[in-house]
Amino acid sequence: AVVSTQSTGGSGMRYDPLPLGIRFCKLVSANTPPSRIVYKSWILILTFFVYMSYHMNKKSLSVVKTTLLGNSTESPGWPPFNTSTHPDGKQLLGYLDTAFLGSYAVAIFFCGQIADHVSLRYFLSTGMIATCITMILMGMANFWNIHSLAYFISMQTRIENVIDL
Repeated sequence: AVVSTQSTGGSGMRYDPLPLGIRFCKLVSANTPPSRIVYKSWILILTFFVYMSYHMNKKSLSVVKTTLLGNSTESPGWPPFNTSTHPDGKQLLGYLDTAFLGSYAVAIFFCGQIADHVSLRYFLSTGMIATCITMILMGMANFWNIHSLAYFISMQTRIENVIDL
């Protein structure tokens, strides 16, 4: 990548003004410069997969609800949500849904204001990375043997769930 001679904020550090996706597209196309249709196709494919990932993040709790509840000998559930030892397990899952949707409704306004004033490229990239981290943390509850409702609510009310608009 060609490094620009412009410096950032007087710090003397140089940067490449091209987005990573464009640099990758140029790298893949080897010696021939990519055409406009290649750029547009690349952007369409990336956008599709990024928003597909965001949508899967919103649906993650819906997918695992039956496993958390249990209701069978094969799947005993996950305390505090399993209905065999905690009769109010469905209600606790309702709390998680309410926490997610409530935080989404409140924070979408503020994140919209922030997104209007910053680079969308960085805003969405930060949101995607933060969403991945919290999804990993939510999944690690199994390995770390976490059974705290507060932990799951904190994972559902994270601010980056709003960024996946």
